[in-house]
Amino acid sequence: MARPKSPLNKEEMAVVRSETGPGFLVANWLILFASVVGGMASMVAFHAPHGGGKGAFIIYGFPGYAPFLALYALLVYSPIAAVRKVLGFDPRKQNRAEGVIYHFYELRLTRTELIKGYGTDAMRIPLRGLTATVTNTGSSTDHSDDRRVHITIEGPHTKFVYSMAEGFLSFATRTARQFAALLNYEAGLQGAPPKAVQQKSPTTSGGPETEAHEKCTKVRCFQCQHVQAVPLGQPTYVCEQCNAHLQRSTAAANSS
Repeated sequence: MARPKSPLNKEEMAVVRSETGPGFLVANWLILFASVVGGMASMVAFHAPHGGGKGAFIIYGFPGYAPFLALYALLVYSPIAAVRKVLGFDPRKQNRAEGVIYHFYELRLTRTELIKGYGTDAMRIPLRGLTATVTNTGSSTDHSDDRRVHITIEGPHTKFVYSMAEGFLSFATRTARQFAALLNYEAGLQGAPPKAVQQKSPTTSGGPETEAHEKCTKVRCFQCQHVQAVPLGQPTYVCEQCNAHLQRSTAAANSS
């Protein structure tokens, strides 16, 4: 979950907001609007002095805006309380100290690595080549709720699934999707993972050695914005992240 004073830059914030969903944003604005209207109605009902300004609104409008303010606080701080309940402590101070820009319970994201855990033995994985996907399982009834959200992390020498109960108002799913989208964005900025280079035995002729692999250029998928390396002489390629079949621009192919 993002901290109130978020360390995200403009581009990162846009990635997170793209996974928030219009319903949640509209609900927040409606609650804030209703609190203002309720406060003004309360001022009229209690005959607030004219020209009292903010002080009059705070005092006389309190009965009108207090319920909506409490609802807004519930939406904002319930995810923080849920994390604290699962972990047993508030992780925000440690995350600030370690440069974490976003977290989902024990999964923590910096701009260069994924951290799993909070202890000294926490797993630290470079972002380069990582991808994250979110899935949901289970269902909710009047008597039980076994809904769970799963984040699958895959990459070079890495594959694991981190799962968490859905919780109140689907907070976990929304936050998991925001986390996964931000991880994919940051990993894309790191470029494609380095490819293994075959070691060649020294030549006996004394001539120059040939290159172990073909030169590549970085290209960006126009569908998911993933960045990867593609050989210069290859006009088409498949996106490593979304599996889209793409074709390099004619100008880029000819320039190679």
